[in-house]
Amino acid sequence: MFAVIRRYNLHERPSDQIDQRVREGFVPLIARLPGFVSYNLVRSTDGTMVSISVFETREAAEQSTRLASDWAHDHVPSLVRNAPVILSGEVIVSQAGAPSRIRTTAAEPPTEHRAPPS
Repeated sequence: MFAVIRRYNLHERPSDQIDQRVREGFVPLIARLPGFVSYNLVRSTDGTMVSISVFETREAAEQSTRLASDWAHDHVPSLVRNAPVILSGEVIVSQAGAPSRIRTTAAEPPTEHRAPPS
């Protein structure tokens, strides 16, 4: 399996708009790519959002990067400050719990936890 992690810097507080647009517009597109395994969008407390996409093949992961770039350019350009930081690679450890569920209601506000200084 291969994962793509994209970190987006957002303009101030547009995340609810992005949540809905991603859920209704982007997720159905990425889910149709061959080898799609999962997609998660995480809202951070520091004004960023991180997406994590997992695919069965490197080719599908690379295709998702092109799709995400085109989609963001066309649908949320005014909400994103600049191009995302993109990390990708082979998944070397994976463990899943109970089957996931698609959230259809607003998420709880994000929290941030920092490890105590060593």
